Formats: sequence, C-alpha cells, structure tokens
Amino acid sequence: MGRDRHVQPSQLQEALERLNEALRERDRHLKIVAGGGFALLVHGLRATNDIDGFFEDTADLRELVHDIGEQLTINDDGEDWLNTSIAAMNDQPPDEYCSPVFTLSNITISVPDLVYVIGMKEVAGRDQDQEDIATIIRYLDLREPPDLIGALESYGFYPDEAAILDGFGDAYGFEWLETYYLRDENANADGIRVGHDARLLISRPSLPQPITNLTRSAPPPTGEYDSGYTVE
Repeated sequence: MGRDRHVQPSQLQEALERLNEALRERDRHLKIVAGGGFALLVHGLRATNDIDGFFEDTADLRELVHDIGEQLTINDDGEDWLNTSIAAMNDQPPDEYCSPVFTLSNITISVPDLVYVIGMKEVAGRDQDQEDIATIIRYLDLREPPDLIGALESYGFYPDEAAILDGFGDAYGFEWLETYYLRDENANADGIRVGHDARLLISRPSLPQPITNLTRSAPPPTGEYDSGYTVE
C-alpha cells in the first residue's frame, strides 16, 4: 500500500534543486518531457505528488532520485518522486508540441501544450485524468467539443467522443451539455456545421517562458478561471 502523500510544490522544488546540484557535480544535464499532474502544476491548476515523464532513465540517476526522495520523504512505496510511469500509458510527445517550462542549470523540464495533455489523459482514462480534462477545458475556456476533437485528431490522437463530451459535462455541468446537444441537433437539422476549427485551439500559447520556481505559477490565459488551488 502506498503512503498517504501530500507533496507540496516546495518539496518538489527542493528535490529538483538537490538533483540539479548532484548533476552539476557530475557535469550532466537532464532533459525531461513531463506530463500528468506536473503539466497542470506549472499552470497553477493543481498539485501533484510526483513528476511523471520521459527521460534517459539510468541506474545511477534512479539511485540519486530515490535517495533524494527518501531524504525528503516524498517517495511513494514502489515509485519515486521522479519516474517514467507515464511511458506505460502514453507515447512521448513530439518535440514540436513541447515547450520548456522549468529550468535549472542542469535540468530542463518541458511539457506539451494543454490541449495535447487532454489527449494524453483521454488515453490514460483514469478517474483523475477525467477530472484533469474537465479542469483544462474550463481553464482554456473551451466551448466547442468538435473543435477539441479536431485538435486532438490533428495531434494524432483518436479521441473517444463520449469521453470528451463527458469532460465538457464535468467542466460546465450537464445542463450545459444538454443545451449543447440541443443546439447541435438543431444546427445539424439546418445543415450548419457547429464548431470544428482545430486551428483556434492549436494556436493557444503554452507558458510564455520557463520558470525556475514551482512555488510560482502562470495566471490563467483568460484571467477568469479560478481553480481553487493556489501555489504558494
């Protein structure tokens, strides 16, 4: 059974700084493409207990990561605070869809844009992933399910329409979803295509520049969304 962890951004910051110092002493640079909760953390959307990503996972790096996690008591039973578990559920995102969001002298962490993260989470399909999809939909103020589906298809995903619609229902409530269904049904009856301009989504920016401190997060792009979670 795993520990009942509630890892704070400040603890992950400390772990990364300790790892960065160890890598600096070894003249080594670590590049990580992170997904999962970390992609939401850097936008200030929610906390995460670990950094789940794609990187060159060597025995000496695993030992460093594990030891730092034990010192800070942020490892879970059987899984360290920095791990590659995401690789069991998703392929690594192409570089052209990723941007660096966190940098230290010897560590660079990139994440895909949030629309791509929705695709990764739709593939993973866990309860937390569905909650995160709804959170991102609200954060980006997405209102057209066909637009999102089209954007995900342009990224190479094969989204399940029902799962995406559930995400919109979780984001805005099922009364909103019923209204959307009614509008879509009327539009289709009139021969009007609703939404489905993926370019509008793909052009949405990621973080404007990398950060060096996880205790500071980027503001919502619309300036309107309040996640209820504050990074301190």
